Amino acid sequence: MNVVKYVNAINRVSTILILAVVSSVMLYAYYSLMSGETAGAMVNDDYRWSEQYQAIATAGDGEVFSVLAYVAQPDSATARKVTAGERMFDRVVSQLRARAVAPADRSTLGEIMVAHAACVSAIQRVGRLFNAGREADGNAVYHHDVVPAYAKLNDLVNGAAQRHYAAARALDTKVDALDKKLRWTMAGVGLLGFVVLGGLLFTMRVYKLRAEHATKREMRRLEEAALSDSLTSLGNHRAFYEDFAREIARSRRHGHAMTLAIVDVDDFKSLNDTRGHQYGDEILVRIGQAMGSGRQEDRAYRIGGDEFALLLPESDRGQAQAALERIHRVTAQTLDGLTVSMGFCELGAQYDEHDLYERADAALYAAKRNGRNAIVDFETIRTSTTIFSSRKTGALRKLIERRALDVAFQPIWNLDGKGILGFEALARPDPELGFSGPQEAFDVAERVRKVVELDRVCIGKILSAASKLPGDELLFINVAPETLTRSDFRASELTQAVEKAGLKPTQIVIEVTERRISDVAGLVRHASDLRNLGVRLALDDTGAGYAGLEILSKFTFDFVKIDRGVTADAIEHKRARGILAGIIAIAREGGSFVIAEGIESVEQLEFLRDLPDLPKQSFAGVRGAQGYLLGRPRCGAPDVAEFLPYGHILDCRIDLAS
Repeated sequence: MNVVKYVNAINRVSTILILAVVSSVMLYAYYSLMSGETAGAMVNDDYRWSEQYQAIATAGDGEVFSVLAYVAQPDSATARKVTAGERMFDRVVSQLRARAVAPADRSTLGEIMVAHAACVSAIQRVGRLFNAGREADGNAVYHHDVVPAYAKLNDLVNGAAQRHYAAARALDTKVDALDKKLRWTMAGVGLLGFVVLGGLLFTMRVYKLRAEHATKREMRRLEEAALSDSLTSLGNHRAFYEDFAREIARSRRHGHAMTLAIVDVDDFKSLNDTRGHQYGDEILVRIGQAMGSGRQEDRAYRIGGDEFALLLPESDRGQAQAALERIHRVTAQTLDGLTVSMGFCELGAQYDEHDLYERADAALYAAKRNGRNAIVDFETIRTSTTIFSSRKTGALRKLIERRALDVAFQPIWNLDGKGILGFEALARPDPELGFSGPQEAFDVAERVRKVVELDRVCIGKILSAASKLPGDELLFINVAPETLTRSDFRASELTQAVEKAGLKPTQIVIEVTERRISDVAGLVRHASDLRNLGVRLALDDTGAGYAGLEILSKFTFDFVKIDRGVTADAIEHKRARGILAGIIAIAREGGSFVIAEGIESVEQLEFLRDLPDLPKQSFAGVRGAQGYLLGRPRCGAPDVAEFLPYGHILDCRIDLAS
């Protein structure tokens, strides 16, 4: 974001400037302090030298006065004073000369000693003249020699003292000026730094506010994007679940009615396959527009590929029915003949989110199964619908995620005397998940639209368990029709998995359950793709519903498995025998291998052996059999030897030692 870049740049520049200013001030202060300290030392030194020269003057005065006193009164006491004065003067001058470093001071001290010697010599002459009684001559020498020599000595000493004193005062003035300059400079730099820092902080504050506003706008945009479907601009599944929980809570708090509707496009997968995904997206956009054309207070969401949801607040069943009918009419006018199915349910007193959704979904499921292009209220199907608890749907999710199932194998016998034809693989969910059996697991998967995911798990586990299947036996695998017709499930995907398990595609028989077939045309198309890759196909549970004869008339299966209910009822009921005979006749015309399921008694086997109302052929056209009588399902890798003892039941020639 540009504003963030600007703020970061300002932070870097301000940091550099502040560091530069602080460093400069510290260096300047250090230089000034060092200079001040040096100048101060020089001032102190000059003051000390001025005082020393004054001490020389004092010593000189004392010596001269003592000499003059001796001249006036030459006795031993005065002589000692003269000697003491000379020594003091010599000691002071010698000490200063020893410490003197500057050439000017050394030269001055030399001149002072010369002048001192001349002054002392002149005084001594005066003294000798006075001692000789020549006072007039002594006075003349005093005025002519002593006074000028003493004046010269004083001039040298006082001049040196004044020179050092003046230098000290000048340096002192300079130090004071430097100190004032430092204080003013520090104050100016501090003020400048304050202004610069204040300006930078103000600028940073301005850009920070801009950044915060830009960030808030961006966060709002991202939040809207996270809660919006990019294709239809409706709310997405996340927005739906958030609003769903909120609307239920509001409805309970205020005592308002509330209804949930779920909408699904009929035959959308076939539309995508035949017309392309771009056209499919266009249809979804139109549906989204139609969904948004309802009442202002209703909210629409796209919660899946071709699945939508509607929250209808403050709406009971009747109001929801009227609102959905209006949307249904708008949809019919805009979809070029494509239809939608709708299921809805009003919020009940004891329903939670899962309960309400499951009931609306059950109503949609009923609409799809009962001809589609319909609106179904859950209350109209309540007594004929099973609602699965959230525990069951959670168990299904765990089953798929953990691949928590075992595989059992049941033999399928060839009644023409050729022994075991192959094995049917039967998935067994982990008992800890709480399913009563595989059928319940698939029923839950069908209701929550997870059949394809469950099928993939089952296929993977079956192929892994059957990897040591002998080369002559077949492996029958149940696959839901909706899995085969899914555009993202390719025939090549299955054959690659088969070959990876060490099996051949020609060993695989895919069983399709007749009673779950809804898209016959799509199934035929995808089944042909499988057959072209070498995989064989079986129509399972034939006779259990009404689609078997229709699909047999449109597609030839390698195997036709007669439903166990038809086999059992055919013994006593003519109608069931007619269905059985019809299935066998159609299968024989297409060259299909007929297998009877659910053989649990010798009576059933003998009935098939001598089936009435058909030409007398080997087992009257039923060439295979499967059931508890001929071998119960067993977990573990399929083993022909385990089931061979059942062969005597068939009264066929089987070498048990083979």
